[in-house]
Amino acid sequence: MSINKCRICLNENSNSHFLAFEKMFGTNQSFDYFICSECGCLQITEEIKDMRPHYPDDYYSFEENKSLRKRLKEKVKRLYFKFASTNHLRIESQGLGAFDLNSDTKILDIGCGRGNFIKFLKSKGLRNVSGVDPFVEKDIHLDGEVLVRKQHIEDIDEKFDIVMLHHSFEHIFEQVSTMESLRNLLKENGTLMIRIPLLGHAFDKYKENWVSLDAPRHFFLHTEKSMKELAFRTGFNVQNVVYDSTDFQFWGSEQYINGIPLFSDKSYAKNDSVIEPEKIREYQRLAKELNESARGDQACFYLTKS
Repeated sequence: MSINKCRICLNENSNSHFLAFEKMFGTNQSFDYFICSECGCLQITEEIKDMRPHYPDDYYSFEENKSLRKRLKEKVKRLYFKFASTNHLRIESQGLGAFDLNSDTKILDIGCGRGNFIKFLKSKGLRNVSGVDPFVEKDIHLDGEVLVRKQHIEDIDEKFDIVMLHHSFEHIFEQVSTMESLRNLLKENGTLMIRIPLLGHAFDKYKENWVSLDAPRHFFLHTEKSMKELAFRTGFNVQNVVYDSTDFQFWGSEQYINGIPLFSDKSYAKNDSVIEPEKIREYQRLAKELNESARGDQACFYLTKS
């Protein structure tokens, strides 16, 4: 396959080069990407075989820091509280309706880090929940059971009612074969939830300074069109798309314009005082408007087998 042939829709005509830079930790190392002229997907030009240098020891450190976790992860949990709130046995999501559950509903969280959200779900009465993440140092246990396995998707040999990937799918290079593997993990009436960053207003405005570009850790930055194309290719129906972007797309990107890495002591992620509360409220209002017009910079896709 040509390095400029889209791996999602297979288009190879008029795709445009894009130069991205590592900004989360401030190394400013450059990486070649290209944008598909047909489906709009932004993707890294060549696979990086060894990603370990780009996931330093403190990559997951914000999970142990309440201030960082509140700003960088609460955007996911906002949906989660609806997701597991009704008598601990019913998952609700914006615009989708609800899944009826019981305490034994089998749920897998892929790319779950240290498993904080799995612990949350277990605390809500959903006991048959587990996670996998190839980047954790080793298996993580809770109360004598394996909470998170250091494992790749292809090595999982079970079926699940719900499989979730929250901001992990964009870190996976083999998008098509991974979707096929995810399909095999689902029971016949199962649901796949994929939450990812999306190209939208924030990318148009900030380009290489868009905070969720996150080169080189994000191999693929989808559009809604490219994600639907990928789902169709791999045997899925898209049941719904829920935009849930936050103020992070603005304050994170504005910091990058000013040369402030996400994990810097000068970052709002660590220091409340660097941005006025009125400005954050403005960013929150803008994010809400963008979500309502399907132009936010992240969304959750709800997929079922076709």
